[in-house]
Amino acid sequence: MLQDNALGNFKDFVHEIGINSTMLYYLNGFQNTNFNPNENYARELFELFTLGEGNGYTETDITESSRALTGYNHWDSPGDQIYFDPSTFDDGEKTIFGQTGNWGYGDVIELLFQERELEVARFICDKLYRFFVSPETDETIVGNIIHPLADTLIASSFDLAPMLKQLFKSEHFFDQKAIGVVLKSPLDVILTYVNETGFFYNDEIMEAFLYYAGLMGQEIFDPPDVSGWQRDEDWINTSTLTARWQLMQLYLQYLYDNGLQFTLVDLARELTNDSNDPEYITQVMVDYFMSQGLHTANDYVVATDIFKWEVPQNYFDEGIWNLNWSEAPLQCLLLLRHIVTMPEFQLK
Repeated sequence: MLQDNALGNFKDFVHEIGINSTMLYYLNGFQNTNFNPNENYARELFELFTLGEGNGYTETDITESSRALTGYNHWDSPGDQIYFDPSTFDDGEKTIFGQTGNWGYGDVIELLFQERELEVARFICDKLYRFFVSPETDETIVGNIIHPLADTLIASSFDLAPMLKQLFKSEHFFDQKAIGVVLKSPLDVILTYVNETGFFYNDEIMEAFLYYAGLMGQEIFDPPDVSGWQRDEDWINTSTLTARWQLMQLYLQYLYDNGLQFTLVDLARELTNDSNDPEYITQVMVDYFMSQGLHTANDYVVATDIFKWEVPQNYFDEGIWNLNWSEAPLQCLLLLRHIVTMPEFQLK
């Protein structure tokens, strides 16, 4: 359902997810009856999913909406599809966003997008901007970028694709100030690296990746609470940062120790057109993994010295050394191990 709706219609998405059995179970919707109302999903529907905390709704809206969301309480056996039962539905009048009627589940979604469409559009566009571009915004970005995105979302009847195209094709999206400002999640670190390098992995290695992702604060399919992972700087502390270093270095060492040294050299050879210039190889390799390169020129000098290892300088000066040397796999390993500990490596 998430995949089907990711580039679909946001209104349809909101409707579908609220009667999805997993959500009904997770946020206590299956316990919400006319005999014993449960406000959990109604609150999160407004606070987390569509409007934002305290934005455009009241406690009365939550209470009345929870009454309208009653009735989805029964399954034939635990884990089956939860279905609607009229006998547990509150069929009395409710007042939601100032509108009174015998509202049911579908009516809540209609009222939400009818009475609060601007608030919903701006809230969602702000969240997507923070996810894809930058966690930081200001009045200029809100007024010139996010609000126009929201206008497009409304104009397309909440189809997400036109708004996302507008964002991804904008000059702002490619602005230098919008690149390399988001901290990678643990799974970003792992999966991006594997994709960018093409290095070997199997089921056993993937299990290790997922285990370490949990140590780094992202246990797959198990966010800390209903609001999800808070992302960005919350990913990094003294424990999770060192876990990132350890995982990537262990992975590289595993490749080196298990007969896959050539893959490290092959990456360097492919990226540099088989250069024999250590400064050029280092810069290209470093920049390949960085959003905006390194902070200072001296950082490249340090990385180059690591890559040169113990090879005499005259071998480089005279063009004797190249990536076919027996020492090259170890040199590439040392450089790659250094790269994954750089602060810039954590940014995307």
